[in-house]
Amino acid sequence: MKLRLSIIPKLTLVFVLFAATLVASFGVMVYVNVRSALQNATVSGLLSTALEKQTAMNAWVEERQINVAALAAMPHLIDEAATLVSAEPGSEEARRARDHLVTDFMPYVQPQGVFLEILALDPVTGKVLVSTDPAEEGKFKENLPFFSNGRNGLYVQNVYYSIALQRPAMTASAPIRTDDGRLLAVLAARIDLEEMNAIISRHTGLHHSDEAFLVNTSNLFVTQPRLIEDPAVLQRGVHTEAVNRCLERSSGVTSAPDYRGVSALIVYRWLPERELCLIVKIDQAEALAPANALGGTILAVSGLILIIASALAYWLARGITRPIRALQEGVARFGQGEFDTRLPETSSDELGQLAREFNRMTASLAEKDEQLRNHAVQLEQMVEERTASLREKEHILSEAQRIAHIGSWQADLGTGKVDWSNEMYRIYDVSPQTFVPAQDSLITLIHPEDREMMGGWITAAIQGEKRGAVEVRVVIRDGSVRIIRGDGEILFDEAGKPIRALGTAQDITERKRAEIAEREQRILAESLRDTALIFNSSMDFEGLLDRILENIERVIPYQTANVTIVENGVTHIARQRNLWTLNMEEQPQDYAMPLDRLQTFKEMAKSLQPLVIPDTANDPRWSSVPGHDWIRSYVGVPIYTGDRILGFLNVGHEMPGFYTAQHPDRLQTFSNQAAIALENARLYEQAQSELKERKLAESEIRRLNFKLEQRVADRTADLEAANKELEAFSYSVSHDLRAPLRAIDGFSRILLEKHTKSLDPEGIRYFDLVRDNARYMGQLVDDLLAFSRLGRQALTKEKVSPLAIVSRILEELRAEYDGRQVKFKIGELRECQADPLLLKQVFVNLLSNALKFTRTREAASIEVGCEKVNGETVYFVKDNGAGFDMRYVDKLFGVFQRLHRADEYEGTGVGLAIVQRIVHRHGGRVWAEAEIDKGAAFSFTMARSKYDERKYS
Repeated sequence: MKLRLSIIPKLTLVFVLFAATLVASFGVMVYVNVRSALQNATVSGLLSTALEKQTAMNAWVEERQINVAALAAMPHLIDEAATLVSAEPGSEEARRARDHLVTDFMPYVQPQGVFLEILALDPVTGKVLVSTDPAEEGKFKENLPFFSNGRNGLYVQNVYYSIALQRPAMTASAPIRTDDGRLLAVLAARIDLEEMNAIISRHTGLHHSDEAFLVNTSNLFVTQPRLIEDPAVLQRGVHTEAVNRCLERSSGVTSAPDYRGVSALIVYRWLPERELCLIVKIDQAEALAPANALGGTILAVSGLILIIASALAYWLARGITRPIRALQEGVARFGQGEFDTRLPETSSDELGQLAREFNRMTASLAEKDEQLRNHAVQLEQMVEERTASLREKEHILSEAQRIAHIGSWQADLGTGKVDWSNEMYRIYDVSPQTFVPAQDSLITLIHPEDREMMGGWITAAIQGEKRGAVEVRVVIRDGSVRIIRGDGEILFDEAGKPIRALGTAQDITERKRAEIAEREQRILAESLRDTALIFNSSMDFEGLLDRILENIERVIPYQTANVTIVENGVTHIARQRNLWTLNMEEQPQDYAMPLDRLQTFKEMAKSLQPLVIPDTANDPRWSSVPGHDWIRSYVGVPIYTGDRILGFLNVGHEMPGFYTAQHPDRLQTFSNQAAIALENARLYEQAQSELKERKLAESEIRRLNFKLEQRVADRTADLEAANKELEAFSYSVSHDLRAPLRAIDGFSRILLEKHTKSLDPEGIRYFDLVRDNARYMGQLVDDLLAFSRLGRQALTKEKVSPLAIVSRILEELRAEYDGRQVKFKIGELRECQADPLLLKQVFVNLLSNALKFTRTREAASIEVGCEKVNGETVYFVKDNGAGFDMRYVDKLFGVFQRLHRADEYEGTGVGLAIVQRIVHRHGGRVWAEAEIDKGAAFSFTMARSKYDERKYS
């Protein structure tokens, strides 16, 4: 069945369809452009945030590396580490070195420092020698990366779970080496991850759902996400699409669900130096909320416009058709015989009837004309309202484009007319009053090198070929360059002819600059790392100068460069390199000039800072050396270690203002590496020279040792012969002298027994004196033999207990102090390595003397003990006896030397000489201190052994 409509519905439907198409096209275009602009702006912001956090984290890690390297290079710390390594474990010297190292470490440990803990490890076993946490000392870290890598150079172990700290940690390490390169220890410092967490989690407060966090290669959180309340670091895994892509060692942008399952805009970046993934994101709903709100507003306004358009269309259709219906009805009534509408009486035929109908129609049309004028006024008012509404929407769109740096344009390909949004004029830096947008005028704004590409892109787009977005450079009025990303679409009619073009243009200059800066920074870091490896691999001072020149161009452009060396306050060019010839010589000219004669060098030597001269022709500091008068731009940096100037790196260019602010910083970093390498090379050459001299000295020492050994052998033979003679003498004394003494004593005793009656008292007394002196002579011979045998008796050292020996001696000497008031005080007597029989003889002689010289005291006091003095054990025997005059202490330990009369105290004067001989044979010392009538103290030491040091240190 065919649908038949009257003219009113037809006119209404056509008008409504036209209005709906126009409103829908405009609303969709506005919504899509605004949504795309907001998304691009959000992604750009996330990218900037990711780059800023990556740069901040790298700077933070590098700062901690520098702290550890500086600490490991401290001279006094190296000295203490050398002392700790060389000292016997557990000795007093080792303990002092360990305490000094802990004192040196503490300023760098929290809360006043930047580290959680600092350790020094044995470079071979990985044992913790020193730690600011005493519980860590003695543990072994040989299987940890920071130990194995820290032995070779500066290293930072990325985030791992520390069992010792029971939490995530990062550890920086560096070798502690002596000046000659010998590895003493490995210095390790635990880094506080709260600082890294603060850097990554720093929140601007502009959004509710934006956050950033790090993920390791095990898909575990390394920093605490802001939107998770429970602890998640190394405790919770994340397997989102963005994290999985990032852990494939790639970087990019995606729109996908986050770890909460919420759709988000995510920027992910792989950090190769840390083996971590950086995630920066924001909920998509929050990011695109302004666009969604704008879409709702567009829908509401579009619906209202369609309703108004429908009512207006229907009303206009009825107004237009009403006269026709009236005419039709009038004609119909006339045809039906309604004579009240009949024609004028002048004509009754069909023409007259038509004239009357025409008259009625003209009257009706006059009335309708008045109605149409009223309708026109109403329509104009409605159009003005609609125009105001459209202007408001256009303002919102313009603001959105301005915020996102996105402009829109459209072109009528039939008329060639091009319409630009306000942001287009701002992007291209032109005025709407003076610039007429068109293809030809647009090409004039494009950089000359990109015009051909842009023209080809426009031509291909008009021909229907889809090439995607294009990036071109635009030269604005001040001469600077902007990078524009353009995209567009061609609309075709039913015949395939292009009729209209729509598109957008976005200013991506800042994003491109950030990408270029990041790329240049990465290239610079790689170059500096490579040059550091090259420098460290060379110990040839002259060859190192060539390598320095070969690698300067990797960090700074130049036309000429040289290395100037300072020796004894005089500068001379050691190496020179020219990248092209302009009356220049490759080899440096042979000249020398005092350092203070060149203002540039003098200023750098004083400030230890780079010097930049943008235009040498207008700078009084510039003093050109021969052959360099053509240089207009100059950068120089000092090569120094500590505060000692080694030389200068100098680069030049013929173009004034060629060097930017970043060039001197790069060259100074390169110079610092070169300074370390040059100093190491110079020290290496000195070490080689010293080594050569040492080898010559060792050869001379070996020659002298050979002669000495020969002399020792000769002397040993002489001593053996003397010992044999001494043994013969001892045998003679033992047998030949004892017999006459026994005869004198025996015959004197017989005379006294058989002839006492014939002798007067004086004679008897003389015979008693003869017998006493004979016995005394025998005792002297016995003591002398005992003393001589001590020099030949072999030592049999073993671990002995002096306390047990003293206890046995006191029992053996009990007969000498029975009946006397003697107080013995036996203190601690540490075990030692000694010959037990000889040590017993020492204590026997000292205790016998103490008992003998306290005989005149009513209450005798004898003290035996030991004490620790300067790392060695000192044994002593003290008494409150007669004492002696310290003026004669040098005679005390001599053979037959006595400080008291024989009638006061018996003895031969050999006992203390025997004590001294025994102590000296054990490698110890013996001495005495006394005061007349106030007692004496005899002290001695035994040679220290490793056993004693381990037990008593």
